[in-house]
Amino acid sequence: MVSNKINGLCARRRSKRGGVMADFGGGEDGADLVGRWCVVVAKPGMDRTARARLEAQKFEVYVPLAVSEAPKTPRNPKGGLNIRPFFPRYLFVRLSDASIGWWRSMYGTIGVSSVFVGPDQRPVAVPPRIIEALQAREENGFIKVAQASPEPERWQRGDAVRYATEAGDLDAIFVQPVDKTRAEILFNLLGRETSKVVTLATLK
Repeated sequence: MVSNKINGLCARRRSKRGGVMADFGGGEDGADLVGRWCVVVAKPGMDRTARARLEAQKFEVYVPLAVSEAPKTPRNPKGGLNIRPFFPRYLFVRLSDASIGWWRSMYGTIGVSSVFVGPDQRPVAVPPRIIEALQAREENGFIKVAQASPEPERWQRGDAVRYATEAGDLDAIFVQPVDKTRAEILFNLLGRETSKVVTLATLK
């Protein structure tokens, strides 16, 4: 799970309702956190908004992107590339000399849900080796991930099938799948070859 991966990097997650407005502690200016990465959680579907708003406040944001080959489907016969966040909803934010003084503003940023903080209510620093390992896996800005093998089709183009109708079963030819529940078939109706999209449940 994505949350397990992130939780392994940080001590715990605190919502903005949990008293995160407390002072840093351990140093008036938080100098020990300058140059370190922390984890910000975006609201569902607002990853891009959160990133843009954080960057507008001069925070440096790193969002690892995963790329994989999109499977070929009847609606997308050429396939293509599927690009998505490697950790959906999770953003890495590096605190700098310029931004360390207003890190708490991240909680009020549009698109941000929470920030990972420790028992001292300060941002938990992500070990540099984690960021370095992610960046080392990138090629042209993306982390390549393997495409899951699609489930084999029950029928292939040209296979003989039986199409169940209220009047009885008809002999038909499987043409192609349309989606996960429907397929196109070809059958003889009153001496004429007829193409029709039917539900897979009617085929056998």
